[in-house]
Order: sequence, then structure tokens, then C-alpha cells
Amino acid sequence: MVSNCSGLTTSQTAISELVMGLLYCYSTKTPNSKFTHNSDISFKLQVLIDTLKLLLDALLPESSSTTPVLILGDFNVNLLEESSKKKKLQKFFQEQRQFTQIISQCTTDYHSLLDHIYTNIPAQVDHSGTLESYFSDHKPIFICLSHGK
Repeated sequence: MVSNCSGLTTSQTAISELVMGLLYCYSTKTPNSKFTHNSDISFKLQVLIDTLKLLLDALLPESSSTTPVLILGDFNVNLLEESSKKKKLQKFFQEQRQFTQIISQCTTDYHSLLDHIYTNIPAQVDHSGTLESYFSDHKPIFICLSHGK
């Protein structure tokens, strides 16, 4: 099952219908649109965090906290630099959810780490990393999991 939460909006109906499978969230920006202030990016990050919290609460009740979860993509937060956005993401994933961020090397041609992989099963990660891409300034990220750990 593949579900889509375009624009980072959700509803209780959509959440209750997604029991198992893949949830694909994305935010689009038209070619002519620009963020006018840094607060616009912070607001979108807060919307993302609120949406992820809502989804994880609905999909992973405390009784099923052992369900393996991978959350990955371009978060537009550079983990190689200190910032309030980095602290906000770390607080949500690491402190509140006990998720581990797996990628440690640069994920763009500009020596930033914008593409992240968060998981609640770090002991099952065999290896992960980045690949080269000739089509984007972002490097594809990957993760390989062991089956039996």
C-alpha cells in the first residue's frame, strides 16, 4: 500500500485508513515561488514535525512500538551546521521518538547534509550511505537492513 500526504496535510480519515505500508509525504514548490523569510522554512518544518507526530501516534500506538520504521528524504535542514531547525528535528526524532539518524556524510554537492534517514531499528542497519547523481545536486541516500538481527 502506498499513501500520499501531499503538501504535508493530513486528516484523521486518511490516517485511520493507513495501517501498514508505505507513507509518502512531500511538499511541492512552484518554480516561481520563493521563501521570503527564514521563518517560512521554520514554519514548514514545524508543519512537517506536527504531521509526522500525528502519523506516528496513529500508526504506532505504544503497544506496537517495536514496528520497524524508516523515515527518509530531503529535510532541508543541514545537520552539519548548528541551527534552531537542527535542534528542533533532533528533539523530535531523538529525544521524543528515540529514532537514530543514520546518514553522516555530505548529501549534496555543496557539502551539506540535507537528506536524512531516521529509524527506530538502528541495530538492523547493515550499511547506508550516498551515491553519486549526475541529475541532481543531491546525492541519493540508501540504507541496507539485515533481516535477522
